[in-house]
Amino acid sequence: MYAGPKGILFIEYKYVKSLPKKLETVIKTTLSPLQEQWITRMQGWNHSVLLVIGSTDKSCLILNKLTKNISKAYYQNNSTTNQNLVELIIKITTG
Repeated sequence: MYAGPKGILFIEYKYVKSLPKKLETVIKTTLSPLQEQWITRMQGWNHSVLLVIGSTDKSCLILNKLTKNISKAYYQNNSTTNQNLVELIIKITTG
């Protein structure tokens, strides 16, 4: 959880050792029921929620929705550098 003068950002981090070869293959995020509850609770309190699925040098950012499993194509279309992730955290919490 990150907090600043503009707001609170709850982040759940998941790491994927290697991406599948096929674009349609599902990447399982392995969110536990308790993690899902935390995400839902934070959304209910009107806090920003970010699910970060990271691999070696990039991360897929899923903002304000609970998505358990995504395809490799979705990952590639929604991934960004770790520097952009840091900038997003700063923007959401401090403006």
